[in-house]
Amino acid sequence: GGLGSQLSPPAAASPVAATRAHSRPVVALAAKGAGAGGLPAPPLALTGSSDGTVALWEMAADGLRRTRTLLRSDAAVADVVWHDGGGGGGGAVSSASGCCAAGSTAAGTVRLWDLRLRSAAVCSLEAGRGLADALALSGDALFAA
Repeated sequence: GGLGSQLSPPAAASPVAATRAHSRPVVALAAKGAGAGGLPAPPLALTGSSDGTVALWEMAADGLRRTRTLLRSDAAVADVVWHDGGGGGGGAVSSASGCCAAGSTAAGTVRLWDLRLRSAAVCSLEAGRGLADALALSGDALFAA
């Protein structure tokens, strides 16, 4: 036989955590390690859902705890990302180095949050439908495609 006959099927994976906090499927997920960027000690996760919400979670050994909802939109969420902690210029992205998250919707709205603050988004951009389906935050820049 060929290579296929030498491979074993993967073992069934067990979920690390499960939640039903969104009313529709989760379509975007981003995780950040413990204590990164001046954020609280537990590891954190962002979820984006086709129900139009972006949620912030603390990850623990016994599961996920939703800490707050960052976005409620009529449009499905397309992507969520964390800032990589790089950069050092003076923009909204770099001033929140390591504490910054972004989310975009299918309608082309991009929101940026400094998670050290309990306030609304620090920046909101209207890129246009289909122009913010994928995001990246790096250094002083926010990239949307």
